[in-house]
Amino acid sequence: MNAQTYHDLVVPAAARFFPASFNSLEARALVIAIGLQESEFKHRRQLVRGFRDWWKSVTTPAAGFQQFERIGISEVLRHNASRKMALTVLEQFGYPEDVDTIHEALVHNDLLCAVWSRLALWRHPDPLPGEHEMARAWNYYLRIWAPGIPHPEKWEACWREAWRIVKAGAK
Repeated sequence: MNAQTYHDLVVPAAARFFPASFNSLEARALVIAIGLQESEFKHRRQLVRGFRDWWKSVTTPAAGFQQFERIGISEVLRHNASRKMALTVLEQFGYPEDVDTIHEALVHNDLLCAVWSRLALWRHPDPLPGEHEMARAWNYYLRIWAPGIPHPEKWEACWREAWRIVKAGAK
């Protein structure tokens, strides 16, 4: 998959799970930027032990294009802002409230991963960063995703590409 296809097909479907206010350009851009930052929309599992192909990295700490770790899944399930919606989404998808099951599902269920990404962002108390707030977006991402090895040198390109995609889709 690529970021454009993800935006065109998956993000609109994910938006149907939320009130219209959740489907802002800012939300779309941040979900896309995180996917670009974490996996470039190429790796459904975190690459480990020198593997170059995600399907060979079978036992990994992170899953889905946004590379959710189990702790991130748990935080969405526990947080007051996201818990109720997370449980509703799991019921609609037919998944149990089980972190390991959700973690495995995120590998192949792009729609669930997009919804989970938006729920994860909902936990942040501040408004979503706008297009010209790249540094604030980086801090937002760091606070919510808490990447083990952040790559700040990639963020600007990811952020700009995400905004290019969402603005083109808004026309």
